[in-house]
Amino acid sequence: MRYESEGDVKTRLHNTVVVSEGRPCLVISVENRHEVIVQDLENGNHTRVKVVDLDLDPSHAPLGYVITEGEVMLAMRKPTRRYKQGLCGENLVVQGVLDKGAERRLGRLHYASRAIGRTMLGKYPSIEVAFQKTRRGEDRIVPFHRDWAVANHDDELCLVFRGEVVGYVLDESVKLLPERFYLKESLEVALV
Repeated sequence: MRYESEGDVKTRLHNTVVVSEGRPCLVISVENRHEVIVQDLENGNHTRVKVVDLDLDPSHAPLGYVITEGEVMLAMRKPTRRYKQGLCGENLVVQGVLDKGAERRLGRLHYASRAIGRTMLGKYPSIEVAFQKTRRGEDRIVPFHRDWAVANHDDELCLVFRGEVVGYVLDESVKLLPERFYLKESLEVALV
């Protein structure tokens, strides 16, 4: 996208999370209408980047399960864009998982946190680790993919898709509920 002025760049990009060289970064400073300074969400490194080199496509910064200290939340992007082009507090929704109906709550998670960066990069425990932690009772829910997790729900080991129980874990396999069979292909992709 072409920006008319430095002010235009500040309005649209400053303090938003964008992708630079395949990594989620926070735009911390606008140098001029052609360059910004970004901070990598995972390692904290600062880099000067040309605005035209930023990847502003939301599909290249996918959200999903976010693992923070002792809690798992589900992060989603609101379908509103307004004037900001990157991820910001205005277009991020975070909720707890495995809560029933009205007990579901809007969680608080900063849009430029390291946990959000790991989610965008797809850094999750393996499915084996997820099963082990859940079976041993170390965690109530352990994501192994941005959309999929293993959880202990009502004292049963179950399969969770975007915060909802959609199947159960058997001794050597997983089984989707019949009404959720349409998720089979998504699960197969997540298990690869």
